[in-house]
Amino acid sequence: SPEVLRMDKMSCCSYLNPHRLLSSFNKHSALLCKHLSRPSMMLTACDSTGIATPSSSLPLRSSTSQSQSPPSTIFPMHILGGGSIGLVFASSLHEASYPVTLLLRSHHGPHLKGGPHWLAPVELCRASKTNADDIVKRFEIPVDLIEPNTNTKDSNGTQNQNHHANDPIKCLLLCTKATDAIPALESVWDRLAPPSSSQKSSPPTKVIIMSNGALAIRDAIHKHFGKEQSSDAQTTEGIPSAFDERVQIILATTTHGAYKTQPSSLDTRTIGSDQTASPYVITHAGQGSTHCTNEDFVHACQSIGWNSTALSEFDMNVMLWKKLAVNCVINPLTALHNVKNGQLLELDQIDGQDIKTITKCILEEVSSVALLEMKSLYEERANNGEGISCTDSKDWDKLQATKEQLSMPSLEAFVYQVMSDTANNISSMLQDVRAGRMTEVQYLNGYVSSLGRDKYSFKCS
Repeated sequence: SPEVLRMDKMSCCSYLNPHRLLSSFNKHSALLCKHLSRPSMMLTACDSTGIATPSSSLPLRSSTSQSQSPPSTIFPMHILGGGSIGLVFASSLHEASYPVTLLLRSHHGPHLKGGPHWLAPVELCRASKTNADDIVKRFEIPVDLIEPNTNTKDSNGTQNQNHHANDPIKCLLLCTKATDAIPALESVWDRLAPPSSSQKSSPPTKVIIMSNGALAIRDAIHKHFGKEQSSDAQTTEGIPSAFDERVQIILATTTHGAYKTQPSSLDTRTIGSDQTASPYVITHAGQGSTHCTNEDFVHACQSIGWNSTALSEFDMNVMLWKKLAVNCVINPLTALHNVKNGQLLELDQIDGQDIKTITKCILEEVSSVALLEMKSLYEERANNGEGISCTDSKDWDKLQATKEQLSMPSLEAFVYQVMSDTANNISSMLQDVRAGRMTEVQYLNGYVSSLGRDKYSFKCS
């Protein structure tokens, strides 16, 4: 009966927030589970001992309550990385009832809620569009601790077994620092799709690289994990076929602004009657754009109200090279001289050299290597029979447009525009230097230098 669906009472399940307590039906509590591909009524309430069992006899038929089925090719999704961007994606997708699980290391255990499953109490702060007050929401997001056989104490001091540490991973959103990408992937590599030669055959695991330095990370993944599987596999240009059977690398980038706030005794932001400050406090400072080569991921981002666009592999590479050019200038120069992005525009000289001269030198090298790499990608697509031809006017125009976008003058204008647009921002590399952390310079300037030297015999200073 539609009358059953009146939301007279609401209660969050202790495991998954989207379980909502509905009005009683024949004196029994009913639950709506939006995590199921087809939302269903549930006759038993959730408690701390586990999750209720759906009742197949009571399918939900209310059009107002039924949620959109998630794209099956990328969900359930595991998100690797507990930084600001990883938590923004995790909480935003979780809020829309997409099944996501955070992958965190065991040192997070004392900050998690225990029980039959680990839960991360994430607090997300967004600026309100209608008033000066921020909108604060709290989520309890499922977590897997990625060390094998982890027995770790939760926030209450209770030891919990990580029951899902060996479950296979269908889609992995990589949001770690570039320097942590390979070690983090190593910790979950056995949970990715097995090669077709094994007894279990499954589609390759999608690995969506959202981290800074995506191009360098992509190449590092092929180099590191490709070598491990190359002993018995035939290779094509150094990449074993077994690797492609296990993993599908997907490139992505985002301009969402977010930063993480450490909890303190002065933190009074709370939700409802729960007066415990979240150890994962994230401010979603600015909603930008997300681009990806996977359409299902783009559709998921669009469904939660984000600006998102699907790009071809070729166009994504062009975008990432432009982003890399910005990072190769702004990140190291702000870190070396302890200034905000916009202050670079005000510096006449650095170490006796004109800042504009230094910027041009960097961008000349980036432009040269980027154009060589895009030409290589263009020829590779042509050799693979993807319909690319230099005699086709449209393909020729596209190649010429790429040369223009990645030319030194175009990159220079783009970099200075970003400096101006982000004048008050503190670059990620400067934040790392101030915090005494390892920087990502080897995945930015170092990547351009090594790629130019090793692949194209082009010297970068």
